[in-house]
Amino acid sequence: MPASAAGVENQELRRTMGTQGEENERVAAEREESLRRATHGELAQLRETVVALREQLDAVRLEEEGRTQRAVAAVQGEVAQLRETIVALRDELEAVRAARQESVRQAVAAAHGEVAQLQETVTTLHQEIENLRIEKDTIAQRTAAASRDEALQLQATIGALRDALDRARSPGRDDDVRPGRAHGR
Repeated sequence: MPASAAGVENQELRRTMGTQGEENERVAAEREESLRRATHGELAQLRETVVALREQLDAVRLEEEGRTQRAVAAVQGEVAQLRETIVALRDELEAVRAARQESVRQAVAAAHGEVAQLQETVTTLHQEIENLRIEKDTIAQRTAAASRDEALQLQATIGALRDALDRARSPGRDDDVRPGRAHGR
């Protein structure tokens, strides 16, 4: 039971007891008047009744105060338990936040490391491509030079073989009158 409800109930009981007390006092006054008229034995009996009613009233008050105190203690116990729960939940939330932040930090660090590694790989691959292009150009130039040299050698060999063939066909002719030379072969 909440403290405010217990307080309201306590106030209502006190009002009721106050009203009942006033009523009791009024009744007591009426009884005293009738007792004055009545015999001495009746007066004693009425006084005992008044005392008993007052004792009952006091017992009711004590019982109500006890209920109020128990209700307040129960509410205070609940409040203390709720505060402990709040503290525990805050601690747990903070631990979850810290774990999440650490996880994010590790993921970012891993991503940065991977990016750096990939950038290094890209740089290495660019360098290898450039080296292969240079090597290919060098090989192409060497091959072209070798082909030119071979073509020149073959042309020189062909020219020498033609000259030898022409000389072999006409042993008595003059070198200037050869038909191959005259036509610009």
